[in-house]
Amino acid sequence: MLGASATTYRRQMMFSGDPGAVAAQFLFAVVDAFALTVLVFLRKGFGERFYTVFKFGMGLGILAFLIMLRSLAGALLGALPMVMGMFGVPPLLGMLAGPMLSPPHHAPEPHALFDAASLLYWAFLLVGFGHLVVGWLRSWNIGHWAPVHSKSAGEPLLTFNGRVNHWLAITVLEPLVVILLGQILHACDPSVPFTYFVVLALFIAASALHQYRLYRDDLLDEQDARLLAGFYAGQAKQVAAGGKPTSKLGGFFFPLLLPKKPEAQVDMLRQWAKRHHEAAAGDEPPPPSPPPAAAA
Repeated sequence: MLGASATTYRRQMMFSGDPGAVAAQFLFAVVDAFALTVLVFLRKGFGERFYTVFKFGMGLGILAFLIMLRSLAGALLGALPMVMGMFGVPPLLGMLAGPMLSPPHHAPEPHALFDAASLLYWAFLLVGFGHLVVGWLRSWNIGHWAPVHSKSAGEPLLTFNGRVNHWLAITVLEPLVVILLGQILHACDPSVPFTYFVVLALFIAASALHQYRLYRDDLLDEQDARLLAGFYAGQAKQVAAGGKPTSKLGGFFFPLLLPKKPEAQVDMLRQWAKRHHEAAAGDEPPPPSPPPAAAA
């Protein structure tokens, strides 16, 4: 989800023509916005096409909802008699149900040391907007600033300049820091839900593992493309020399559906080899095989 390969995967889903895929694309954007409410403090160097104004605005909306959470719960309980009356329930029962659903008031509510939700909101506003400005300045000064991949999900600060493994930082250290941050903010202000940070930490770890799987799939696709390019080029040379094509590729049976004429077989094998060489990044196309010698 988070990263260049994940973005490519989502773009393929978006243009697949499936309404469910479009809904999943929007869901991924919402999840990214949830994660960015804390990742802006733990990473740097976000790509301009990953950290967008839309996700920044969604993050602000999420944190604003956390601020309004307590008053919203009180308003919903206050409107409970009216809602129940709309479904034919007597208003008296609705008035009695409100106090029953509300938390007990016999214990004094702990006093908040400070408004942690508002602090998180304003901190995200300042730091998140700073990341946006840095991305804009980088795009306006291409060639003068250090380049960053436009789809980068950010460089983790918890790698401590390469002393800690990248994947260890984003799958273990970042979730632990998020849980610790949630525990501190909840202790300072009980209105901030600790479960929000627990779920957020689980998502960050799961999305990092998902990103690793996508990167690995890209690497394996490139490796297979190079292997197939060499296989098809070798088969073209073998058929051009008067031999027969084989179907064994690295211990894997790879069926070849070829025309009957050797000349057509050579042309098709060369086309397949060229196509897979183009798919394998950084490889030059194979040199054309010499035409078969004319019969004496």
